[in-house]
Amino acid sequence: MVIEVKEKLKFKSNKCDSMTVIKYYNSRKVLVRFEDGTEILSNSHCIRKGAVVNPNYPGIYGHGYTGIGKYKKAKHLRLYSMWLCVLRSAYDENSKGYNKHITIDSTWHNFQTFCIDTENMYGYSKLEQYHSQLDRTFFKKGNNLYSKETCFLVPRDIAFILRDSYSVRGPYPIGVKPIFDSNISFFSARISKNNKKHHLGSFATIEDAFYAYKCAKELHIQDKMKEYREVLDPKCYEIMMNYSVEIDD
Repeated sequence: MVIEVKEKLKFKSNKCDSMTVIKYYNSRKVLVRFEDGTEILSNSHCIRKGAVVNPNYPGIYGHGYTGIGKYKKAKHLRLYSMWLCVLRSAYDENSKGYNKHITIDSTWHNFQTFCIDTENMYGYSKLEQYHSQLDRTFFKKGNNLYSKETCFLVPRDIAFILRDSYSVRGPYPIGVKPIFDSNISFFSARISKNNKKHHLGSFATIEDAFYAYKCAKELHIQDKMKEYREVLDPKCYEIMMNYSVEIDD
């Protein structure tokens, strides 16, 4: 038996806006409406404790919300973790991966939309097998937008292949490190492959050292793309096979 509530009872949520009881289905099951109009079924005990959360309330890093739909944190933990990582990179200033230049398509603030778009991406069926993750840098050099049009799913093994290490390399080009020996200066070229540093040689000029790095890095990128070609979006594969490392990267 459904009982319409004539005198609306308002309760406060501990994590979002207040809610009003609209209907009683039984002593435990009730329908509540939040201030933004969102309606959900809940347990009367949870309501009294203030433990009910509006699924459309942007309480995750001030922007994200789980939304209403089939995707749940517990059942879709891998997607939920990916989603949190994206939100954290743009909105959590205390996060190691935070970048003030990153933006996120507003539709991806909704976990439901994020999941639908990600599941439709090329390579999703092998997400778990390759520990794939979303990457924005493969779409276009300098891309800082996370969206379904500007991201690819890529295996974790190649996700950081374009990391520039700008914060630790100082004023020198990527892949170049100075070597000072008495009054003579040399420049070392090094490349990272599979988390190991490889010395490419020592050179008299920055330009020569960088050129050695450039050739080695582009070849390494192409080799990795070929290795994972079957799981990469063809667009991603083509972009990365033609990727050019520049001295001002």
